[in-house]
Amino acid sequence: MQRPRLFLMTLIFLFILGSALRLYQLSFQCYWTEEVYSALMSLKNPAEIYFTVVASEFNPPGFYFLEYITRVLLGYSEWALRVPSLICGILLIPSAYYLGKEYKDEIAGLALVCFVVSSYTLFYYSQFARGYSLSLLLFFVALLYYLKLIKGDTRWGNYLLLGVVTGLSCWAHFFSLIPLSLLWVILFIKIRPDHQSRVIVSSIVAAAISLPLLPMIFTFINGRVYSEAMPYGLDAKTLLLMIPTEFFSSAFMVFGILVVMGAYVERRGPHLNQLLLIGVITIIVGLLVSSVTMMYARYFLYVLPILYLASASFISEILKGKSERVVVVVLLVFTLLLLAVQAPDFIAHYTVQQYNCSILP
Repeated sequence: MQRPRLFLMTLIFLFILGSALRLYQLSFQCYWTEEVYSALMSLKNPAEIYFTVVASEFNPPGFYFLEYITRVLLGYSEWALRVPSLICGILLIPSAYYLGKEYKDEIAGLALVCFVVSSYTLFYYSQFARGYSLSLLLFFVALLYYLKLIKGDTRWGNYLLLGVVTGLSCWAHFFSLIPLSLLWVILFIKIRPDHQSRVIVSSIVAAAISLPLLPMIFTFINGRVYSEAMPYGLDAKTLLLMIPTEFFSSAFMVFGILVVMGAYVERRGPHLNQLLLIGVITIIVGLLVSSVTMMYARYFLYVLPILYLASASFISEILKGKSERVVVVVLLVFTLLLLAVQAPDFIAHYTVQQYNCSILP
């Protein structure tokens, strides 16, 4: 079915708005602690990056490779080294549209775009020279292909693309393995029996892509789990309290209501309950792991698109049957209200120079 012209224009407008927000004053904030490490890693060549990470790091090297490419092409500056995160943050906008549309309908797709565009959290990680924006983008895409398969679009290409995205996710952030593994388990159980061999083949593709990271498992265990000198980050109670603001910033109460209502309207649906279960298990595993290694609330961001889908489902139900103009007006007004609620965070980000870069070359 052809996309309504007004919806298309709205999607383009939101893409431009979201891109402009992420581009604006990209280099205003100086590097902070973790960004400093990304910047220093970008000075190494790819082989040095890989062997340094395998020997002493706990984060996979995928993002550092992108930082190296960016430094070679654009030079060494705050602006240049945030470009990979910026591009991933911008690509989240169309990814959100296709994810919401695949999950439910066009309205849900536009609602998901509104959430992504107005999210201070996603904006922040789009201007942050670490791998979180990349990892989130890959998880959005993985969810998209998972939904395609679970809803019956079982072409070989979708299986293989899910395998490739899963493998690449391992190169972006290891904690993505928790929700992705759960996705694969549900896919294997729910897919028709004669297609389970395709799930196995695509999982082998994912394993083959991530195989060079295997030595990092031993580095991780020795350095983070068994090291008595390693600080343990945030405790489980603190993590649990920080998750709502990490996900939704100042708008967490709004989304709390939307998620609950979305779960209610989709209570008999075939997909949301499974996704919410994945989100709950992901958080529980993270809270348990926090007792043996460093954990931060941002490691749980993979649950965010699941909660967005629940929220978008409710909005879609509310606006179902309304004219295109009413749908667009409501969604644009809602986007502006979300931006207004989070305005203090945006203003602080654009006006407070927090860090000193004099230690960098």
